[in-house]
Amino acid sequence: MLAAARLGFAILALCASCQVYADFPSAVRRYQAGEYEAAFVEFKQLAEMGHPASQYNVGVMYQLGQGVLKSGPRAYAWAKIAAEGGNPSAIAMEARLRPVFAEDAAAIVAEVESEFGTKALEERLMPRVLPNCDFSAFESPKLRQEGKSGLRYPSDALDRGIEGEVVVEFLVGADGRARDARIVSSLVRDVWQAWLGHAMRKLTWEPARRPDGSSVAATSSVRFNFRIDGPADYSAARKRVGKLQAAAESGDVSSQYLYGLILATHPEFKKTWSDALPWFQKAATAGLPQAQYQLGYSLLEGRGCEPDAAKAMRWLELAARNELPDAQVTLARMMLERREREGVDKPLLWLRRAVASKDETGRIELAALLAADESEAVRNPAEAIKLVDELLVADADNPLAHEIRAAALASSGDYSRAVQSQQRAVKLATARGWDLSAMQARLAAYQAARPWYGRLIGR
Repeated sequence: MLAAARLGFAILALCASCQVYADFPSAVRRYQAGEYEAAFVEFKQLAEMGHPASQYNVGVMYQLGQGVLKSGPRAYAWAKIAAEGGNPSAIAMEARLRPVFAEDAAAIVAEVESEFGTKALEERLMPRVLPNCDFSAFESPKLRQEGKSGLRYPSDALDRGIEGEVVVEFLVGADGRARDARIVSSLVRDVWQAWLGHAMRKLTWEPARRPDGSSVAATSSVRFNFRIDGPADYSAARKRVGKLQAAAESGDVSSQYLYGLILATHPEFKKTWSDALPWFQKAATAGLPQAQYQLGYSLLEGRGCEPDAAKAMRWLELAARNELPDAQVTLARMMLERREREGVDKPLLWLRRAVASKDETGRIELAALLAADESEAVRNPAEAIKLVDELLVADADNPLAHEIRAAALASSGDYSRAVQSQQRAVKLATARGWDLSAMQARLAAYQAARPWYGRLIGR
């Protein structure tokens, strides 16, 4: 019924999670409607991120004076940059304008190239892709075979006759156990979301390892394929992937993201994360929030590229502004790790926006922060308990939720109930095979009538 690494996936399942925001298609629609000023603003934002088609359109609008003051030199400068990015229309435009503007526009070309040329963007914004690489700083986690046989088909999906695929990204701790799971794509998210707790309890990994052999927390992508009657139609799936690749190569933004996602998460293609990154980059520069998140997260984790926190933050913030909860939570985590410089107001804001989108990871992160932050000004035990109790309604056996509740109770001085909640958390974590050292230390503090402050959720 269920296989963890087969080709029988449905492209519809991936497309369902790919909502398009204000991006290149939106700018094109504005232009076609004659809304030139708004279209120019959108094209310019995308052009400054390195999107060749938008760079070409900015050049055309400067040349025609549409939505901006007419400027032949600036039209040539943007056409030249877009031509360097491989845009065919820009190559022809640059050749046509070169005899007229190349000499007189030299200063303007140098100015634009210094900020938004290929080299400038590679230095400031784009990942330095490493060949044949999944993680640059350590060896990837490896899913163990034992445990897969214990996975069961979600009963709700079985009752409703729902089939499909779900791609899940697990946060694998240094002990080889999943602490968190995030659905990357699925057709019916609520069905698989309820099943994730079961999968987290059953699956184990060989943890990621640094070159010195020490284990480290890292993410691991796993694709689950649910079929009720018989094997999947592999030939049809391959045809769909071929069509998706063709659409991606023709410049379709959503297809570029989805094709990159397939390369990154489907081991049968024998591709690494570095093969997927160029496709994420194309879609990200066109303004697709999901691709911006993947690019930012890759830069943060060193997935297929050299890690670069500054570049990661720029892409994550773009996606977060477009109300993508995964980006909001990841950005908040980054800021909390450097709170001496960033403060705590911004990460709180991003987490609250994620919670407003009903994101469970955002809810648990916010609850943990309010329960046990070292700053009294940040702590709000009552709100933390309210948030975590809502989580426990959906998953009463979540060890982390019980541990957050214990910290919040201790923070408010209710040590008796804090001990009970922490003991419940330890019992549940023991059943999942987690490393208990930190949890036992917190239990000892509550038993001694002392609160515990710090990061409850860590890597």
